[in-house]
Amino acid sequence: MNENETAALVRAFDRAYINGKFVTLHGTQVVDLVNPTNNTVIGKVTIADEIDTRQAIAAAKEAFNTFSQSSKEYRMDCLQRLHDAVAKRIDQLVDATVLEYGAPQDRANGSNNLAANIFLHFKEVLKDFDLARTVGTSQSRHGTGGRGGHIYALEFERRFDRDQGGSGNRCRMHCCHQAQRDERDANGSVNGRFS
Repeated sequence: MNENETAALVRAFDRAYINGKFVTLHGTQVVDLVNPTNNTVIGKVTIADEIDTRQAIAAAKEAFNTFSQSSKEYRMDCLQRLHDAVAKRIDQLVDATVLEYGAPQDRANGSNNLAANIFLHFKEVLKDFDLARTVGTSQSRHGTGGRGGHIYALEFERRFDRDQGGSGNRCRMHCCHQAQRDERDANGSVNGRFS
């Protein structure tokens, strides 16, 4: 194989999905994507920089403002569409997993099917999950922004852990620590103490 044929096989990954579209990255650092089975370069990956990261975070925060108010049915539809999108491309994902990670075909197939089906699992969990709960005379709405997003996700994880025979308690401590990290990241302190 000559040098020109080799160059044609190398893919460039220089865009990221931010705010609903693929955008060219501001970052300029490029690293090789290497096939671990034969050490050949199969791609060039542009690494996102701080500007790209801040744009992605800003877009995600903006999306959370509306998504946190969405209905359970809308969220379940999103999970179904995510499953369908992954399932539709399962063969491509398996091929990429084999090529990029050197995974055996069976392992690549299993892990990608798990990725597709986990959306269906969380769709089922969401069916029985109350987005709004009343405690005394107060109503609490579980959203996805900031600390609540981690609590919401961890509620799924806690239920999943319990369904798998666990106590469900391993997530509670993580939830507290994550909430403290979120608060610290947001304003530099936790409960008035700087850390």
